[in-house]
Amino acid sequence: SHPELNFTYKTEEDIRDNMVIIEVLFTSMSTSEIREVVTYTSANLLGDIGGVLGLFMGASVFTLIEFVQLLFFAIQKNCISKWCGSGKDEKEKDRNENTPTFKVEGGNGNGI
Repeated sequence: SHPELNFTYKTEEDIRDNMVIIEVLFTSMSTSEIREVVTYTSANLLGDIGGVLGLFMGASVFTLIEFVQLLFFAIQKNCISKWCGSGKDEKEKDRNENTPTFKVEGGNGNGI
């Protein structure tokens, strides 16, 4: 059940009788404009990715160098002294043999 709207204006007087005038008044005539501007471009994104990758690659290179240095020192300490006979063991043996030792007898076991 929709109401039927039959408007038929036959004269100018009918139009004036049924006319509505709406006045809209603004308190201020100032307007504001909002713009979205892209400030982070694809070039900025690529630059940031490159910077982070460079940082991680630099850290990886330093880590690799430190690992090689660790291997070098481990090989030098363990393998070369045993194979080449650098005399380190013999020097320690001589030092231990030539160091005077004192034997203290007695006491109550408390070191006194």
